Amino acid sequence: MAEREFGITRNWHKRIVRAGANTICVFSDNPADRVIEADDIVYLDLGPVFEDWEADVGRSYAVGDDPARHALVAALPEVFEQVRAHALADPDITGAALYDFAVLASEERGYIFGAPLPAISSASFRTRICRIRRTASALPQRTAGD
Repeated sequence: MAEREFGITRNWHKRIVRAGANTICVFSDNPADRVIEADDIVYLDLGPVFEDWEADVGRSYAVGDDPARHALVAALPEVFEQVRAHALADPDITGAALYDFAVLASEERGYIFGAPLPAISSASFRTRICRIRRTASALPQRTAGD
């Protein structure tokens, strides 16, 4: 479909579609396939190449009626924009400091930021966060008995 509709014949990174428990896996993981279930969160991470331009497209979806999952998915673009604005406001920010800010921004909304700090350069992390990427590995906090 990507080739037929958009002329995409190559990707610069593997295409990822994950659901449920697999959404907390990191990029390099290759978990077993999983059928999407009621009230899952599903995310897509695609890296199409348009002519000579590499894109990085991510999107999360809440399936079903769970209001907590829908609230989490709705919060992702807001947190992304908050972190992006913070990065753009301080051109000298380190990758580690930006990561810490992303964790704090998630926690302020009642979520746990689940992505480990990647073993990449600060510049690369800053570039990734400033792109159009709108996915995150954040889970709603749960208390004992939930």
